[in-house]
Amino acid sequence: MKTKLFILFWVLLSSCTTKDNCENNPSGLSYEQHIRPMVEQNCLGSGCHQGGVPAGGLNLSDTSSYSQLLSQGSGYVKPGNSGGSLLYIQLISKGNPMPPSGNLGSCELELVKTWIDQGGVK
Repeated sequence: MKTKLFILFWVLLSSCTTKDNCENNPSGLSYEQHIRPMVEQNCLGSGCHQGGVPAGGLNLSDTSSYSQLLSQGSGYVKPGNSGGSLLYIQLISKGNPMPPSGNLGSCELELVKTWIDQGGVK
């Protein structure tokens, strides 16, 4: 019996990785503190959402990136509704992944989802 418990414990412990097992997402997530670093790494680092002709017409390289995501009628982010937000829908899409290198990790996706559901605060 002890051997089975040890094996179970070892399997659970060894399956834990920083990327796949999230700490509880804090309440009060903000774009500047929690989301913008991901944007800079994944959306700007790939070169897609910057420059003269950004992908999807969404330029996230300047200080107005937050405003563009939440602009009325854009649908990129619908505060309180991750399921209806184009940003989240595209991030979880398997057909045309964002970023192009592949989908974000489960923790990053959960962070974006939670941020949107909490109201998409700057």
